[in-house]
Amino acid sequence: HILQTGVLIAPDIVMTAAHGFDGKIELKSITIGFGETVSLEGEDNYQVIAYRTHPRYHHSDYPAKSKYDIIFFKLAKPVKGIDPVPS
Repeated sequence: HILQTGVLIAPDIVMTAAHGFDGKIELKSITIGFGETVSLEGEDNYQVIAYRTHPRYHHSDYPAKSKYDIIFFKLAKPVKGIDPVPS
């Protein structure tokens, strides 16, 4: 399991660090949670239907040296009860 933080930037888009997902992206297995716990059945959790890594992302064995270390996840439905970060 991968557990990392992210930012809700639109009602159905989460941005996080790409280095946590190098070679490990399988859409049906990604769940994004906003509650106290994360489980596949949780009502505060959302399935990912698409993703996009920054086109200039460059992986490094040392995450702090990775360039353009951004990935965006599109959720199957908008998040309710949490406002995205203002633009």
